[in-house]
Amino acid sequence: MRFTGTILLFVGTLLLAGSAGAEQNSDTNSSAGSVVRAVFTTTISEREPQDSVVELMNDSGKIMFFTEFKGMSGQTAIHRWEYQGKVMAEVPFQIGAERWRAWSSKNLEPSWIGEWQVTALDESGNELTTRNFEMKTVAPSAPASMR
Repeated sequence: MRFTGTILLFVGTLLLAGSAGAEQNSDTNSSAGSVVRAVFTTTISEREPQDSVVELMNDSGKIMFFTEFKGMSGQTAIHRWEYQGKVMAEVPFQIGAERWRAWSSKNLEPSWIGEWQVTALDESGNELTTRNFEMKTVAPSAPASMR
């Protein structure tokens, strides 16, 4: 399969206020830092996810993986996007402060139905957190004569 999607990356400083609607975590698989929030979203506004997605229809086109890191200032983190066991993209970014929000996005082909996984890794390749979402096929519309 040839990769035809687009990966976008945004990294921003963290305002210390919390947000509603984002999945809360305290994944701490690395002694050098942790992910305190991780969520799939379709919209980010003012550096905050506006929804939480676990299922996405294949006519949606794009999804973002948002993470909030703690204790990793000066390190590199990676978002590894996987589909059907194949790494589709790895997006590295620099963590710029003690608490840091970052996200990457994936443009999805309608044929990429099934389970997706994104793992946030530290610069040594240690898993910080993993999240999954499922892309499903949109049900065909009934013909106009049947509506």
